[in-house]
Amino acid sequence: EGSIEENDAHPFYPNDFALAKDQEIWISQSNHSIGRLHKEGYKTYRFSNTIKAQKLAIQEDVNGGIWVLSPLEGLFFFNTATDSFEKKLNIGNGNVLMIHKDDLLIGSDALRVYKLKGNRVQLDKTIAMEDDQVSAIHVDHNEEYIVGTRKGKLFKFSDLNSPPQTIYGANEAHRVEELDFGHINEIYVTTDSISKKNKLWVSSETGLWLLHQRFFKTVENLPLNNPIGIAMGDQGKAWVPMNYLYEISPENDEFSAQPIYNNLQANAVAQDIAG
Repeated sequence: EGSIEENDAHPFYPNDFALAKDQEIWISQSNHSIGRLHKEGYKTYRFSNTIKAQKLAIQEDVNGGIWVLSPLEGLFFFNTATDSFEKKLNIGNGNVLMIHKDDLLIGSDALRVYKLKGNRVQLDKTIAMEDDQVSAIHVDHNEEYIVGTRKGKLFKFSDLNSPPQTIYGANEAHRVEELDFGHINEIYVTTDSISKKNKLWVSSETGLWLLHQRFFKTVENLPLNNPIGIAMGDQGKAWVPMNYLYEISPENDEFSAQPIYNNLQANAVAQDIAG
């Protein structure tokens, strides 16, 4: 149960939360404080006093440590021995916090990557953002980092040692364009249960976006001629007459073709019920 009046007994205008491994719930509150809901009850941990609504980012590391990023004051770590938050890094305008394995990422006017060493952090690298602010970070199932910005840029890092790749959208094959996300708030990746393909969700000021992978793929080893017919068969195979008859087979996430009956010129192809 929450409260519209500030007190230390109930959550006050929650705007984010994290569920810890021990089932405690850590709540970011709009008055620049953190609430902790556990079996003994509820407790509030206050940061600086401010009349401006703030969103504190909360993350748990692999050892169960709780980290909080304040846009006003920097990075904090919760000390269980003293039951208080200790400042670990003085950084301003921190918009987003992400912990993955031993990497701690802070998004602000740049993407800053730190290495976690217990309850300490050590700067590993800084990835510049050109006149922009990082506003969202997500790690997908393939451990690729997807980063969004306040100006609506969307980047993918295959790893943090590789340069970013811009994610574009296009309505046709011969036009590449940036999508009009606006300020990106959150990014999430799900896996389709049927196709096993990843789907990228983007929440931004212009709405909720769903980005699909490309709809069409070329077929390996298939000549760039115009096919004059096609027949679909069992086991996901297909046959196409293109002078010779080509058999197309699925291979992992791609398709490949090989010529069969290359001693004849085929005009049409069909498969009967017996295969």
